[in-house]
Amino acid sequence: MENTNKKNLLVIAEERSVLIWEMAGAKGLVFDPQKIRETFNDIKAHSMDYKAALIGESVYEKGTQIVRLLNDLEIPWIMLLDQSNDEKIGYKELQRLSEKAIGMSLAIH
Repeated sequence: MENTNKKNLLVIAEERSVLIWEMAGAKGLVFDPQKIRETFNDIKAHSMDYKAALIGESVYEKGTQIVRLLNDLEIPWIMLLDQSNDEKIGYKELQRLSEKAIGMSLAIH
């Protein structure tokens, strides 16, 4: 009997990350700042299919309306950490959240 309650992991990131996570069975959307509306509409149309989401640093930085939509739809998300990014936005956010949660800074490498 097929489990109709099965939910999927959504990955919204740059193409390399999406391809890797799709190999593991996730639903992937390649983030393009020029196509935010299409991504937004796709998430809304299939929101019941997603249990959680992984978002790339570029989505967090340039696609804030996508992040707000995930929050509004109560789809929990976490940022994919991209070590190739010089700004290390994901690492800084993870460090900030961990400091807030436990009251001290953690070294994240």
